[in-house]
This record gives sequence, C-alpha cells and structure tokens, in this order.
Amino acid sequence: MRNRRNPVFTIDDVEAVIKDADFFKKGSGYFNGVWGQAVCAAVGQHAILRILAPHPQGLTLDALVQSTDMDEATLQEALKTLTRHEVK
Repeated sequence: MRNRRNPVFTIDDVEAVIKDADFFKKGSGYFNGVWGQAVCAAVGQHAILRILAPHPQGLTLDALVQSTDMDEATLQEALKTLTRHEVK
C-alpha cells in the first residue's frame, strides 16, 4: 500500500512551474476561472483578491476590513467562499 502525501507544494515545485516557458499561457485558464468564480455567491471577493494581491504574506482580518470597507460578516462570508474555491 502506498503512503499518501500531504498536498503540499515546496518552493522547488513552485519554481519548476513558474520557470516553464508556457506557464502564463497554461495558467491563464486557472486564474481566469478563479476570477470568474469570484463574482458568484458572496459579494466582495474581487475586492479581497485585489487587496491581497500585493501582499503575499497576507493581511490581518482587521486590515482587510479597513481596506475593503466591508463589515466583518460580509468579509467573512466572502473569505469562506474563496476558501471553498481553494483560493488561499
């Protein structure tokens, strides 16, 4: 019986993908899909993605509330939807 691996990407995995000459061509379908899904269900997902984009380390919940001008309940619902779509 094979041992299952945790679905974890290493830095080497990421570098192998982004160094592929066709990365941006191949990846556009995925990123367009994520962006398209972000207009469904909970409001505010696009705003969250735009605000988080320049912050690879992430932001605190308080910083997101301030940056998005959303109330915390709306923000939490949008974050749950993004998490369900595996946007982390």
